[in-house]
Amino acid sequence: GYNCLNDSNINQTDKQLLSIIINNSLVYEYVHPLIRLKKPAFSSKIWLEKNSSNNFSTNNSPPSVIMIILDAVSNLQAQRALPRTLSYLKSLGLYIFERHAIVGDGTFDNIVPMLFGQSSIDLQNPNINDSRYEFPITEIEIDPKTKKSIEIKKIIHYPGPYDNYSFIIKNFSKLNYTTFFSEEWRESAFYNLKNGFYQSPTDFYLRPYWLSLYETLSYNKFSGNSNPKPCYLDKLLHFLSLNWLKQFLNVYHQTINYPTFGILKINEMSHDYLERLFWIDNDLEKFFQNLYQKHLLNNTIFIFCGDHGHRQHRLRLTRIGSFEVKLPFFSILLPQLFKEKFPKAIKNIEKNQQTLTSWWDVYETFVNILKMVEEPHIFDPLLVNWHSTTSGISLFHPIPERNCSSAGIPEKYCPCSHTKTLDITLPLIRELTIVSINYINNIKLKNHKHLCIKLKLKRIIRAEVEELYKIKKINNYTRLYTILFEVLPSNGIFESNLIYNNITKHIQLHSEILRINLYGQTSTCIKDKYELRSFCYCFSYHK
Repeated sequence: GYNCLNDSNINQTDKQLLSIIINNSLVYEYVHPLIRLKKPAFSSKIWLEKNSSNNFSTNNSPPSVIMIILDAVSNLQAQRALPRTLSYLKSLGLYIFERHAIVGDGTFDNIVPMLFGQSSIDLQNPNINDSRYEFPITEIEIDPKTKKSIEIKKIIHYPGPYDNYSFIIKNFSKLNYTTFFSEEWRESAFYNLKNGFYQSPTDFYLRPYWLSLYETLSYNKFSGNSNPKPCYLDKLLHFLSLNWLKQFLNVYHQTINYPTFGILKINEMSHDYLERLFWIDNDLEKFFQNLYQKHLLNNTIFIFCGDHGHRQHRLRLTRIGSFEVKLPFFSILLPQLFKEKFPKAIKNIEKNQQTLTSWWDVYETFVNILKMVEEPHIFDPLLVNWHSTTSGISLFHPIPERNCSSAGIPEKYCPCSHTKTLDITLPLIRELTIVSINYINNIKLKNHKHLCIKLKLKRIIRAEVEELYKIKKINNYTRLYTILFEVLPSNGIFESNLIYNNITKHIQLHSEILRINLYGQTSTCIKDKYELRSFCYCFSYHK
């Protein structure tokens, strides 16, 4: 039959919209993703000539690197919810890193070190040298004496897009890897919550596909992110993601000279609901079985992981929940030929499974793989010219026993802390809580008091303390307190870290206060101030 997808007259896009109209009424819409070869084949002749002594790849090209990231899935949650998938992957030789830790709060704070080799703060620095990112704004402040509103005009400098930063995926692209990135939610890690890219950062960038999908008749419209009916027509959204990746791998990995580097991020089935992850265990198992049976894993380094643990579920109110959030699921599946060729690197991988690791180490692992591809005449992770440029160490190399500081993990997110639970009725605990609430009202929401209701203490949920001995002492502060509390009228639940000087009795906030339950539509009056949305409870919503 006639294959319309090969017709040169069709516009070369990554999606096609099929609409059915009957009697001038739209009755059906469906967005179909399209996958076409976009790059010339990898220079297999040069690769084979330089790599002939090593004879690594049966595919005449270097290994592909593919990641599936499940949003908000801790190591323990993966073990609970995905028993069939993990059992199958373990039978293939999966390596699970039991002590893999976060380096920041949310997705952006953890994915940036992994992909850019920089902290998320570095990517958010205002660009003061480019007028394109200057924006005039008018803020309303309340005169403390007259209580009248005052308009204050300011110039805000925004960071600008991330195109000019060193993005690891682009480094693979320069070596003629075909690249992809997919994240199903509108509020994605790089875009409307942050600054995005001016140009598509990968060969296949699925954000336009997902945005167009959400606008069609086949999607159940919902104002928030996590949809109570997470389907597109009759398919759960994760199925669309996995099906796209399966199709992509069938095109590119059946074509032997096309190494790929790509990331597929699944949000809908794990971010807001613990139970949804259980739903997809069978689908994930079948997905990996299909890849294995079609030999699509033969030349692929496959990373299957979470980005952080669950941050906004009632589990987070417990001690185990506050610990679990710091240890995301992280695992690697390596090609059999890789294991046979590099036994010393594999021994390091096996040992590192029980060592404290972080996203900095994953970044250095990617750099290590890049060096292998750049030096095919050597092509050994332990012999190529790799040197760490961050606090991370390639997972192929021996990682020594280390603490959170040397691993690049901020104290707030360190899973190695030794805390003691305290009586929440102690006067000091109440004082620490009031300091935290005053900080929200008087510092965070200082310029938005005309929009946001003043928060008051409803209850203290939990309090913990860690003694700061010499090695961890912060100036002269001797104790680090963690307080969980709920406020009125928003019913927001927050976690605050404060340091305390036992001699001077001085209290100081140690890190940003985190909200650990959902705020929904309660802060739409300042929706353009993303960093304040978790704190503000709008007058307009309360009416």
